[in-house]
Amino acid sequence: ILEYLEDCRTRLHQIAFSDEERERLEAQYETQKTAAIALAKELSEQRKAASKQFISQVKGELAFLNMPGIAFETEIQRVPLNHMGCDKLQFLVSANKGEPPKPMSKIASGGELSRIMLAIKTVLSGKDKVDTLIFDEVDTGISGAAANKVGQKLKQVSQNRQVLCITHLAQIACFADHHLYIHKSTAGSSTTSQVEALDQEGRIQEIMRMTGGTNQSQSARENARELLAM
Repeated sequence: ILEYLEDCRTRLHQIAFSDEERERLEAQYETQKTAAIALAKELSEQRKAASKQFISQVKGELAFLNMPGIAFETEIQRVPLNHMGCDKLQFLVSANKGEPPKPMSKIASGGELSRIMLAIKTVLSGKDKVDTLIFDEVDTGISGAAANKVGQKLKQVSQNRQVLCITHLAQIACFADHHLYIHKSTAGSSTTSQVEALDQEGRIQEIMRMTGGTNQSQSARENARELLAM
């Protein structure tokens, strides 16, 4: 009953002094809006300053991942004040020399997108709060030394979070802490997918298959062992 009485008194006060309360709230709104705009502009300047270092580091990672000719930029546009400040940000990319950078979401292929994301996550390693990263087609259009470098970067990023990577390249698969073999089987009119966790011998067999196909020679086995030993 006492709580109800206090609630009624509060509501009565709001009704009796509604004009004064409106003026107070409007003044408070204007004060806080001015402060928010000032903070948003400060945040914008910090973003612009950080952007230069961020672009330089991402380009360095992309060069390591055999994408040295790619143009990578950040575009910062002023927009009305919102919960993220007063900026709209997007990444601009040009994969071909001579072409102007365009929004990454519109021109990058699946493989390029995966490697760009890998470069970004390497730069941000230890700073963002993403617990799990999933990379698909990260090995598209690469092989040999480039694939080995991608594997190294995936391993580096996995030190701070869980990384799931779908790959067809042994040079990448050999860096994994756990190797899962995914395959399909058909029985009658139905098809099912199985996921099999491989032990050390299973990993050797799968690495042999990925590198040599049907070649099951002793040299192929030793090559698989050497890849895993890296």
